[in-house]
Amino acid sequence: MGMGVDGLRALTKHMNAASFRYYGWDGIPTPVQDVCGVQKVKVEFIDATSRDAFPVTFTFEAGRIVAAGGWRRSLETGQIDRSRD
Repeated sequence: MGMGVDGLRALTKHMNAASFRYYGWDGIPTPVQDVCGVQKVKVEFIDATSRDAFPVTFTFEAGRIVAAGGWRRSLETGQIDRSRD
């Protein structure tokens, strides 16, 4: 899809995402040693129409995106029937 900002833009257009999810850090202290150093954030974008998920890892340096990498995966969701418990 390309490199750099152009690649990231191409990825976002291709995903056609309608929603996203990520897991936050719910404890203190957070595992960040140097807030201005390299940080990575994993976000999963979801295209409900095609039922695909796009897990993407964004890399930040000094608060700016310097890299993003990911792939497309099929996604299945459903309900769990708890009425028989």
